[in-house]
Amino acid sequence: MFSLHFQLIVMCLFGILCLPSSVQASRSTVSPNKALSAAIIQQQQETHYAQAKQAYLAKQPVEPIAKTLYTLAKAGYTPAQFTLGQFLRLGIGGVSQPEYARFWYLAAAKQQHPLACWQLATSYWQGMGGIQDTVQAIAWFEETAKKPSYYKAKALWNATALHWQSDTHELRRMEQHWKLLALQGDAEAKSNLGVLYLGNPSKTKESINYLRQASVAGNLVAKAYLGYWLAQQPNSKPNTHTEALLLLTHTAQRNVGFGQYFLGQYYYQKRFDPTYAQLAFKWLTITKHQHPALAGKVNPLLMALQVNITPKQRTTLTANAYKSSPVTIGSIPILVNPQPNNPSTMLPTKFYTVEGYQLKTYTALQPDVFL
Repeated sequence: MFSLHFQLIVMCLFGILCLPSSVQASRSTVSPNKALSAAIIQQQQETHYAQAKQAYLAKQPVEPIAKTLYTLAKAGYTPAQFTLGQFLRLGIGGVSQPEYARFWYLAAAKQQHPLACWQLATSYWQGMGGIQDTVQAIAWFEETAKKPSYYKAKALWNATALHWQSDTHELRRMEQHWKLLALQGDAEAKSNLGVLYLGNPSKTKESINYLRQASVAGNLVAKAYLGYWLAQQPNSKPNTHTEALLLLTHTAQRNVGFGQYFLGQYYYQKRFDPTYAQLAFKWLTITKHQHPALAGKVNPLLMALQVNITPKQRTTLTANAYKSSPVTIGSIPILVNPQPNNPSTMLPTKFYTVEGYQLKTYTALQPDVFL
């Protein structure tokens, strides 16, 4: 019995001592020699890529540079795959071949290259080098946003705009994007969150907090919605309604559609006073003229006001309102100070407000060839 027990203990100890090496052998498929070889190959690739970059900057013949890039890209070297995509998109050394550029962007993007993800997303969005695919564009913009680069915030905005434009209106996904942007201090994202939460009683406090933050940053849409909310508060202090009127007037005079509409609505509630009735008619008419998308909200109020205003007054107020020019989409200024040659501060290609949400899109492609 003792002998058998002793043998079992020895066998267990032997197994324990041997376990690490056996587990390591089973888990590791790369021997030290192979790891060293891979490191050497990577170092050589980095050297060849740096030499190609130096040759390109020195304006040496493009053909040998392109051949070096192609060799490196085929071997799976990610920076070379991205740069080769740039060569093919821009037609450096030959004719532009966007379909092959997309191929190499995809190869680099699959290896988590952030700028390749951006280029690939943009190519799907614009239909550059192949079919236009909104679903793929959204997916790759969202992938871009997961990586540190100066396109991170821009990618989130593009994904959000595409969600809206594709009529999916996935507000949950858009909300997630806006929260990430709000953490970076984006005033438009904070305003959007404030608008999104405003109709939810359980999130009213959070909504007003976002709207105040965006208002302090100078966002005009946020000021309009904050003024609207303040004006609706029952039994509030006089200074609350004073603040509401100041915010609404400020935004209305700056041609913000919702500011004009909310201000007209504010005066409409006091329409039994002739002065307020005329002010309501004035601002609602201006809203309808400058922002036709809001006509559906404005028309019923204008119809109701006809009993409070004489035909002569309506004619005069309408004529004055139509003297102003309609406001083009995207006229609200963005609080960005663009700096030359700094993509991180580039202005949006498009900016517009729809249903109270502000959307921005960026279409600039990465200009640098070598990184």
